[in-house]
Amino acid sequence: NMSADPEQEFFSDGMTEEILNVLAKNKGLLVAARTSAFSYKSQPEKDIRTIGQELGVETILEGSVRRAGDDLRITAQLVRVEDGFHLWSETYNRKLENVFAVQEEIAFAISDALQAPLGFSSSRLVENRTTDMAAYDLYLQARQLIRQRGEALERAVILLDEVIAREPDFAPAWAAQSLAYAVIPNYLTQFRGAAINTAEILFAAEKTALKAIDLDPNLAEAHFAMAQALRWRRLWGAAEDEYKRAYQLDPDNIEILEDYGEFLYAVGKFRAALTLAEKGYRLEPLSPLAITSYASSLSYNERYDEAEAMFKKALELSPGFTWPKEFLLSQYLGLGEVDKAIESLEPCATCQPNPSFEIMRQVLIDLKNGELEPGEADQIILNRDFSSVTAPGFAFTLRGKDGVLDWLEFYAYGNHGYTFVNWEGASYASDVRKTERFKRLVKYTGLEDYWRLRGWPDFCKPVGDDDFECD
Repeated sequence: NMSADPEQEFFSDGMTEEILNVLAKNKGLLVAARTSAFSYKSQPEKDIRTIGQELGVETILEGSVRRAGDDLRITAQLVRVEDGFHLWSETYNRKLENVFAVQEEIAFAISDALQAPLGFSSSRLVENRTTDMAAYDLYLQARQLIRQRGEALERAVILLDEVIAREPDFAPAWAAQSLAYAVIPNYLTQFRGAAINTAEILFAAEKTALKAIDLDPNLAEAHFAMAQALRWRRLWGAAEDEYKRAYQLDPDNIEILEDYGEFLYAVGKFRAALTLAEKGYRLEPLSPLAITSYASSLSYNERYDEAEAMFKKALELSPGFTWPKEFLLSQYLGLGEVDKAIESLEPCATCQPNPSFEIMRQVLIDLKNGELEPGEADQIILNRDFSSVTAPGFAFTLRGKDGVLDWLEFYAYGNHGYTFVNWEGASYASDVRKTERFKRLVKYTGLEDYWRLRGWPDFCKPVGDDDFECD
């Protein structure tokens, strides 16, 4: 972003992402995904060859956007990593209303320079484009807010309300609205000034996704949004169909890969999830989120040493990112490696203090030293809002498999969307799955019906027409 206003970064990011998405549709190109590519915005001094090696790519596209009112000045150049040779460069002076045409020009120029035809006509690139540039601005801002999660989700919904009011036939806005609604119950307790009503929020997610699909049946984000809404309602078969359709339409979309993989974990299909996670990591080699997703999938598949190394890699890239630390802690606790669990919770010198991690660490230290009874520790955990990632491992450490089952039942019966089949590094999982309590949970959440219709998971098999067993 070379504009005078740093707040315009959402616009340059949005334009970059649009070009990236067009190029990614070319079956002859492997395009590094958004997060890994964008990580170099803050490293302008880094050598092109180094970037190419880190991303595993042969060419680098770089450029800038300068926006002043309705005037745009866009530069772009394509550089060969091997020798730094410029394959192509161009400067465009355009009006804002021509932004989509410029994106097309750049995408086709790159494909020509690489001798890798895009494989479709320019008319394909302008589907689902609004002619209202003010609405487009709001849409780009909302997408950025959705990625931030947390309180930003409500602001995203408000902005998308305005986009939809201005452009009711703009399918991507409806899809984005649905994606925001689908995750709101996981991040907010209040929405629009009232307590969260999960059923209403998920109904809104499904309704807006359906509108997006009606407007454009071939929009991957619309099917992805529908899959997300259905997944949280535990409509497993319908959600799977929508994930498959979204993946078919956009197989290199990192967000679809990640959440489709999460769905597969939730229904117990760990090996299939690993395939998606490996692909996501290949596309996003520098994304802590993609690395964590890959590491957790390795852990699900009992490849614990590899998982540990990948969790640590994610933390090296982003020391303050809590997910890899939580997943790694969960693996250590599941394997009974309490000393490693304590070490993993040591405060990070460059990170913001995390009270939950500090409490977890002290609980484990006191337990190890015999200064705390399991019952006392259990009460401390229950009185804190610990994440669904770390809670099963603590429940096992404190009270064994019965503690795990108590916690699973609490979340399965009382929480709208939590699924309980997946525990990273859980050496105790086979003992839990053999219990009648686990069977009741499977039946309650509809997974047995789903398994009988769609295929059994990696660890369970049918016994006759009305029973099953797991190991």
